[in-house]
Amino acid sequence: EAVKDFADKSLDVVFIDGGHQEHEVTEDINAWLPKTKKILCGHDYQDEKAVKKVVDALLGPVQVCDNIWYKILN
Repeated sequence: EAVKDFADKSLDVVFIDGGHQEHEVTEDINAWLPKTKKILCGHDYQDEKAVKKVVDALLGPVQVCDNIWYKILN
């Protein structure tokens, strides 16, 4: 719901830590990616197979620090 309150490319950084099912991760990334200018990141990359699978499929190579994934956007 909150994504509706932000214009595209209006946020420097978005941190996603929502549901861990594939469809939930997909929805979160697809909703927040257009709103993000610099860094899209999230949690549970190492612990949740569905999170890793979707992040890799939608964003390609990402950086990982502990259990946090992040993608630096152009």
